Amino acid sequence: MTIEVRGVSYSYGTTHALSGIDLTIPDGTLCALLGRNGSGKTTLLQILMGLRRPGTGTARIFGKDVTNLAFEDRASIGYIAEGQPLPGWMRVQQVIDYLSPLYPTWDSALAGTLRERFELDPARKIKTLSRGEQMKAALLCALAPRPKVLIMDEPFTGMDAIVKDELIRGLLESSGSEGWTVILCSHDIGELEMLADSVAILERGKLVLSETMDAIRDRYPHTTLRDVFVAVAKREVTT
Repeated sequence: MTIEVRGVSYSYGTTHALSGIDLTIPDGTLCALLGRNGSGKTTLLQILMGLRRPGTGTARIFGKDVTNLAFEDRASIGYIAEGQPLPGWMRVQQVIDYLSPLYPTWDSALAGTLRERFELDPARKIKTLSRGEQMKAALLCALAPRPKVLIMDEPFTGMDAIVKDELIRGLLESSGSEGWTVILCSHDIGELEMLADSVAILERGKLVLSETMDAIRDRYPHTTLRDVFVAVAKREVTT
């Protein structure tokens, strides 16, 4: 398994953000991480990225504890978070040129293909790009190294429908063809229903649902993923 979380808990002072999380995401699948604001989604993703240490439990990627990943392991993980800044003074091509030598697996041809698909002007400065264009640039930077794992935290927030569709299409095509393992946190549940192989739902720091999309469709054949999410939030679904 590419991602394994076992018994992970985390607290901010007296506030329990995560309580005993157990989650497994198999190789080459996309897991939709859902939950209301404050449910612990971002904290869990930050733990997976090694940005926070769990209070208890372990988180592993590639079979290794995330706090002890080697450089080549970290170079195989792409990360995109809402509001994640890129250097505003740099031009799009400068960012690409700066990052490319840092990743042994950087694919310049893929970077060029994504830049054209996302219609990013290489001469534009990052600070002059719209929010949607900046997220396109961030996605390009995360995908060009051909990561084995891609972690995305609310990458579509505030985007218009057309830009969102472009990003989702690019993510679908790239991750599907490359067999990347993806964990994607988003409030856009409708889009996730199309993307996801599995769903994990957090509620008040606890994992209250973790199933494949096929299993969810079998259990609730006439119910949308949004309905399942609302039901879980109301404690109407037993797991």
